Amino acid sequence: MKKSILFFIISILFFPITTLAIEQPKIIINEIAWMGTNISSSDEWIELYNPTSKAIDIDNWILKTQDENIKITLKGTIPSQGFFLLERTDDNSAPSEKADLIYQGALSNNGETLELVDSIGNVIDKIDNSTKWLFGDNKTKQTMEVCPSSVLAQKTTWHTSMVEKGTPKQPNSQCPESQPITIDSTPQPTTSDAILSDRSELHQVENIFINEVLPSPEGPDTENEFIELFNANNFEVNLSSWKVKDKIGSTKSYSLLENTKIKANGFLVLKSSQTKISLNNSGDGIELIGPNGKIIDSTDFDKAKQGQSWSKIENNFVWSTQPTPNQKNIATHTSQTISTSTLIKTTSSSSKPLGANTQNYPTGHKNLIAVGTATAIALASAVAAWFIKKKSTEI
Repeated sequence: MKKSILFFIISILFFPITTLAIEQPKIIINEIAWMGTNISSSDEWIELYNPTSKAIDIDNWILKTQDENIKITLKGTIPSQGFFLLERTDDNSAPSEKADLIYQGALSNNGETLELVDSIGNVIDKIDNSTKWLFGDNKTKQTMEVCPSSVLAQKTTWHTSMVEKGTPKQPNSQCPESQPITIDSTPQPTTSDAILSDRSELHQVENIFINEVLPSPEGPDTENEFIELFNANNFEVNLSSWKVKDKIGSTKSYSLLENTKIKANGFLVLKSSQTKISLNNSGDGIELIGPNGKIIDSTDFDKAKQGQSWSKIENNFVWSTQPTPNQKNIATHTSQTISTSTLIKTTSSSSKPLGANTQNYPTGHKNLIAVGTATAIALASAVAAWFIKKKSTEI
C-alpha cells in the first residue's frame, strides 16, 4: 500500500512537468506568390518551411486568411528543413515544382492576414499584411519571402525575392546585406527593402530597451540629464518616428529625428538639451514608444539620487554611482532600490536578447514549467495528507 501511494504521488508530481516540456512544433509561412505570374494572376502559391531538426506531421492543420476566403486543411509531413508547396486551383502555378497540395480561393492584391493553426487550435504562425502586402512586386511578379539568415537567428525578416518567379521548394534568396533594416509605419517596399517582423505585428522591432537614465546629474540638468537606449540586436535599426516620453508632472514627448539610427549592440544617448524632457527628481518614469504608437519599454524611479543613474543591470534597474553614457552599465553595489522595468512585448518569441548588461529575461516556457511544478507539489502534498489522515482513522 505504501509503495502504491508513493508511486501515485511521484506520478502526479512529474506528469505535468514532462507534459509542459514537450516542444511545440514550429512551421513558418516562408514565401507567398500573392501576385500570380505573367501567365496568369491566378497562378498564386504559398510555401511553408520546417526549420527544425525533426519532421513535423501537419495532418489537420489549417492555413487560412482572416476572412476565411481561403481555408485549407493540410495533410502530410514536412521533413526537417523541408518545404511544403500549396498551389492554387492546379499544379501550374509554380510549374517548375510539383505541388504538395492544391487549394481553392484567391489572395487579395490589396493585402491579407494569413494564419497557420495546428490540429488542436494553436496558432503556429501568423502574417499580418491586412492593409497591404509589404513585399512582393505585382509588376515584375517577384514574390514575398523570408530571408534564410533571419530564420537561423530566430527572427523574421521579409523582403521582395531577388529571384524572378520566386524560389518554390528552394532556399529563399538572401536579403541585400548592404541595405539597413528599416521600420516605417507606412513602408514602401522595393526589391532592396527588408523589415523585421515578429509576425503578429510587422512594424514592431524586438530588443530595443531603455538602458540608463540620469535624472539628477552633477551640474546643470539641461546639459547633463540624459536617457540612454540600447539596441540588443546584431543589426542597425532606424528609429525614425520612435518617441521617448516622461510620465510625471509636466510631461513631454520627444520624436526621434528622421534617419536616427542605433548601431548593432550599440547605445543612443538622448540629452535633455535635445529632447527638452525635464525629469522630476522626486520621481518620474520613461516610456519608449514605437512608430506604431505602442509602448516598447517603460521604467519608473522614485526619488532620484544626485549624480547617480537609474541603470539596467541584469533584469532590473538599480541606482549606480557611476553613470556610463554610451558604455556598458556598472553595478556599484551601493544602497540600491531595485525595480524591474516594464518591458512590453508584442511577441511570444522565446529568444533571449543580447543586452549590454547580459540581460536574461525569463521565457514564458520556463515560467509555465515553474507554475506546473508548484501546482504538482501542492496537489501531491494534499493527496499525501489525505492518505495519512485516512490511515490514522483506520488505526
